[in-house]
Amino acid sequence: MQFVRAFLLLLPVAAGLVACAPSAPVSLAPQVDIERYMGKWFVIANIPYFAEAGAVGSYDAYTMLPDGRIDTVFGYHDKDFTGPEQFATSVASVVPETNNAQWRVQFFWPISFSYLILYVDPAYQTAAIGYPDRSLGWVFSRSPTMDQSGGPHSLDRNPGELRETPASSTSPHPCEGATKL
Repeated sequence: MQFVRAFLLLLPVAAGLVACAPSAPVSLAPQVDIERYMGKWFVIANIPYFAEAGAVGSYDAYTMLPDGRIDTVFGYHDKDFTGPEQFATSVASVVPETNNAQWRVQFFWPISFSYLILYVDPAYQTAAIGYPDRSLGWVFSRSPTMDQSGGPHSLDRNPGELRETPASSTSPHPCEGATKL
């Protein structure tokens, strides 16, 4: 339970929800190696948007396209693991001069949304993603569970700035040891 609580407390940091003025810009990761960032990321915890409500076993998968854009797939089960896996696809573009830490994601033309990489650990095993107005956020891991020891692949980075939010939740995954509420 401490692990779940720690991530519920960490999530606002991932989303940039720290005690600061609402107009203060969100801090991006200083540099993202886009090739290392590609692949599958499990959603460990999030402040979800409407389409993620009730999603379990969720993940994002990123593939670099020949033209430099990024194919994105959001996979999930609706409410429990008994139903079929569902998918939502989109295409992302890296915003120039952001060191690959800011993307524009487009589900349909002409509307696109911001995707901000706030943190990625040096081994590219954990990441924190946010949204400019701090209303959304995600904690990602390369595996369905995260290191609980505070080791090099955990997201226990700055406990002095942790804040809890009622909108945050964990995302269970169908494997032994997965976080469940």
